Amino acid sequence: MSIAKAISNAMSGLGATARGTETVASNLANAMTPGYARRDTVVVANALGGGVRVDGIARIVNASLVSESRLATAAVGDAGTRAAFHERMEEVVGLPGGALALSTALTDLQTALSSAATRPDDEIRLAQVVGAADRLATRLNDASKAVEATRSTAQRAIVADVAVMNQSLGRVAQLNTRISILDADGKDSTPLMDERQRLIDRIAKIVPLQEVAREAGQVALFTTEGAMLLDGSVPARLEFTGADQVVAGQVVGAPLELLTLNGTALTAGQMRLFGGGSLSANFQIRDDLAPRMQSELDHLASDLHQRLADPLVDPSLGAGDAGLFTDAGMRADAAGLVGLAGRIALNAAVDPAEGGQSWRLRAGLQAAAPD
Repeated sequence: MSIAKAISNAMSGLGATARGTETVASNLANAMTPGYARRDTVVVANALGGGVRVDGIARIVNASLVSESRLATAAVGDAGTRAAFHERMEEVVGLPGGALALSTALTDLQTALSSAATRPDDEIRLAQVVGAADRLATRLNDASKAVEATRSTAQRAIVADVAVMNQSLGRVAQLNTRISILDADGKDSTPLMDERQRLIDRIAKIVPLQEVAREAGQVALFTTEGAMLLDGSVPARLEFTGADQVVAGQVVGAPLELLTLNGTALTAGQMRLFGGGSLSANFQIRDDLAPRMQSELDHLASDLHQRLADPLVDPSLGAGDAGLFTDAGMRADAAGLVGLAGRIALNAAVDPAEGGQSWRLRAGLQAAAPD
């Protein structure tokens, strides 16, 4: 081998080594960059003339690990969304013994009633009953409003999740096309692949995904339950419409809506195609978890109302008269149970602030005289 040949081979090796060093430096610098995958320098021998040459940069990805990571991310999104709801409901209901707990307000009313029963002529004790009953009604009102607020928050979160998915899927489709063009030209497309991975990871927080490799560096995306989100350059289109505020009594179809996929409204059974992430958790909060909490509050309010509107408790009450608690000033009935916790109020007849008299607690709410 001539000296010139040897020098040429050495120079090619040094060039490949320098390129490899740059790749290692890039790997170290971007180790914590979201979406970045380790690169390896592909070095091959020159078929003619000897020496080596860099044949490109390979993007090294453990597809199985990435898939498991995305499924775990979706599970965290689902669990985290539900946990936030339950934490909020714990704050609303309160722990037993807590100063603002519903159980404490109920206990205070029971204590005040027992105290007033021993000295019904004591105006101070009667005033304590009025105050305790008013606080209990207010706590129920606040709890009901908080439940409605969580449903409204979930509704707005669904709108945001759908917007993020549509935007991200559209960009992934564009990247698919661009990557296939660069691959055909023999150019480096790894930075675009990093961006695509970041976008797919963002979608995976909302809906659990499966990524399937296609030709020319493209990928297809499916939910783990089988809904096609992207295959090629045309992404699926999700749609969702809903008011910012959700109130007690609203259910799916009257007037709440579910998702629409490519122009077709999904049924409750088909919604399982998008189960497992933050999107499905927000739907469950809006349509199941929060309504169940609302129902429990309404039944508690109804029980209080009915117990203290019983003629056996207060013989002065007629069939249509409200007792110590009212449904927005009226007597509650079974048809108006939904949302009762948000409407229950102290009867104005015993509330001095509303022109009532506390002695009616002793003589009867409909009594004509204090005696």
